[in-house]
Amino acid sequence: MAVSAGTCGRTLGSIVPALPPLSGSTVDAPVASAARLFPRAPRGCDRPTRGGGALIDDTPSPTVIALDDIECRRLLATPEFGRLVFTSGALPVVQPVRFGVRNGQVLIPTHAGGRMARAVRGAVVAVEVDRMDAVTGAGWTVTAVGPAHVLTDPDDIAAAALLGLRTWIPTSRYSYVAVQIGILRGYRVSPVPDRAATSAVVGRLPQS
Repeated sequence: MAVSAGTCGRTLGSIVPALPPLSGSTVDAPVASAARLFPRAPRGCDRPTRGGGALIDDTPSPTVIALDDIECRRLLATPEFGRLVFTSGALPVVQPVRFGVRNGQVLIPTHAGGRMARAVRGAVVAVEVDRMDAVTGAGWTVTAVGPAHVLTDPDDIAAAALLGLRTWIPTSRYSYVAVQIGILRGYRVSPVPDRAATSAVVGRLPQS
C-alpha cells in the first residue's frame, strides 16, 4: 500500500537530522530533509516527480531504428496496399491504393480522368506503407515522397499493365499514376519487453 510523502517524512524525521528548510518551501522539516537526502522517494512513498511536478515515467519504451535506403526499398515493394497522400481542392487527402514498384517508381492504377489522376498531376505526393502488430506493437513503416505524373507513353502503360494492378473500384478505363521515389524514409519498431515474462525468466536462472 502506498504511503503518503508526509507520512514518509515524519517517519524519517526520527532517524534523519533536520536540515534547514528549502528556500521558499512550505513543507515541514522532516519532509525537506528527506527531499535533500533522497533524490528518489524511499520505497513505499508516492511516485517521485521532476521539476514542474511531472511524474517520472520508468515504463520501458519500444526501440525505434531508422532503416537504410536498401531496406526501405525492399519493404516498399513488399505489400500490395498502401496510402497515397496528396492535395485536392486545397485539402489533404489520404487514399488507400493498390500499387507496384518498377524502375524507381511507385505505380498506382486509377480511373482515367478521375479525381486522383487530376489532383496528382505534376504535384509532389507521398506513398506510405506499413506493417504493425496490434498485440506486440512491433512493425515498420516506409514513406516515399516525390513528384507524380500520369503515364501517357504506350510502352510505359503496357509495362505497368503487366504488374496486374487493379483499382479498388473496377473500371474499364485504366490509367496509371507514377510517383518518382525521391525522399525515402523508414523506421522499424521493436516490441516493448514484457516485464512479467522477463521477471519470470530471470527468476528461473540458476543461482551462482
